[in-house]
Amino acid sequence: MNELTIEIHGTGVHNRGAELMTVAIADRLRAKFGSIRIVVPTVYFKRLDDRNRYGLYTTWEFGRKPLGLKRCLYEHGPNWLAQRARMISPREVDLVLDASGFAYSDQWGTSPTNWILAKMSRAERHHQPLILLPQAFGPFTKRNLARRCKLLFNRAELIYARDNQSYHAVQSLGSGSELRLCPDFTVDLRPEPDHSMTLPHPFFAIVPNIRMLDKTSKAHDYLRFLNFAIQKIHALGWYPIFVIHDSSADLGVIRRLDTGSCSLPVIRHANPRVLKWVLGQAHAVLASRFHALIAALSQGIPSIGAGWSHKYPELFKNFGCPDHYLSNVQDLTELDHSLERLADPETYQTVRDTLIASKKPMLTQVEAMWRTVEKRIELVRKAE
Repeated sequence: MNELTIEIHGTGVHNRGAELMTVAIADRLRAKFGSIRIVVPTVYFKRLDDRNRYGLYTTWEFGRKPLGLKRCLYEHGPNWLAQRARMISPREVDLVLDASGFAYSDQWGTSPTNWILAKMSRAERHHQPLILLPQAFGPFTKRNLARRCKLLFNRAELIYARDNQSYHAVQSLGSGSELRLCPDFTVDLRPEPDHSMTLPHPFFAIVPNIRMLDKTSKAHDYLRFLNFAIQKIHALGWYPIFVIHDSSADLGVIRRLDTGSCSLPVIRHANPRVLKWVLGQAHAVLASRFHALIAALSQGIPSIGAGWSHKYPELFKNFGCPDHYLSNVQDLTELDHSLERLADPETYQTVRDTLIASKKPMLTQVEAMWRTVEKRIELVRKAE
């Protein structure tokens, strides 16, 4: 029997969210199946050192377009060359798990959908089952996108939506594939301490998101929102620091803040587990990065969210604190009230208790999801 080979498809953007999901999937599947090859696009892990660090492989499809010359080099060249690059043929993949997070929606257009459809339509992949792991979907108001997404969903044999809005968005397209509901599976990812880091106490972590500038029409309001938050956090006696959780582009948000704000300490780390640990050390968190919020909320850290899609308010609903999501960054009064509430010890502890209690049913759902996915993988392995 050949070694089991599972591919993780993603958005094509390398950020900490994508890395977190990849690590969580790899951990789970290795614990269940032992020796297994995990394949990722090189847009996730471009450098060989990164693939070696996590024990990952890639294919010569590389990113969104197969590269002819390099493909010939790895496919027809000496075996040692492909092995050294941790490169395998796409036809060796047994099953594809899509962990795009949030890619199939009006906000991202047809490009992500066309990429995976083109890949999964190639002859060498016709035998490979496709499972869409928990992620956000929709809306699908654009006709061409809706048509392409319906083709994708019909190609999948199992689809997991991680919130109610996403579930109904997929359902509205009339896909014939099995559709289920499950929260994001990174809630149970284990944090990794880094005691070499010096963190102020008590600190308030602020996680910016460049998407709040280029995916909304309120860039100026978002910057004003962060400047106000930093001043208020100082006034309440906490130490505000920035945590860059995803793209380095998020540093661009900091550079556009007021002089006093942009000079705050900035925490960065290559290991997403360490970033989760950092957020778990915070007194509280103000974030616009989805997986930063999951990292904090899943550790019982009271958080305030400001986002640019439906996945953010749905996340706070899952954790039992919908009023901690601020939908309008123009409303500084609501931000002020939210920060004041966290300054009250009794309210703060109530929020912590709610977060911890809310996590338990989420973990149960995630475990049920993994068991279902693992049964599908077992069927594929037995059929080899």
